[in-house]
Amino acid sequence: MKKDIRELVKERIVILDGAMGTQLQLLEIPEEAWLYNGEEKEGCNELLSITAPEVVKTVHRNYLKAGADMIKTNSFGSFPWVLEEYGMADQSYNLSKASAINVAEAISEVNPDAYVLG
Repeated sequence: MKKDIRELVKERIVILDGAMGTQLQLLEIPEEAWLYNGEEKEGCNELLSITAPEVVKTVHRNYLKAGADMIKTNSFGSFPWVLEEYGMADQSYNLSKASAINVAEAISEVNPDAYVLG
């Protein structure tokens, strides 16, 4: 069973993952991963949670392997008012849910003691 985060930080320094967008830029993302309903949505990193989940999970896994105790979901811009820029405001819930599933799967594979931050 996981320790309460408040107890964990009393024992040691707790490491949080870093920037998702920066790490995604370092990876090779297939062009089709940026498509939604036949339209190109490059720049909407949250879309990758449903179109390229393995790419997103690669970032999570890398942070976990580097020692991160806490992992954020790929949902930084998953708000309707942000997604409206891409014509995807109605996908806020679906993208956020997929982001949570991706990070949970990466954690279960690499470090089940890590914490998810939404």
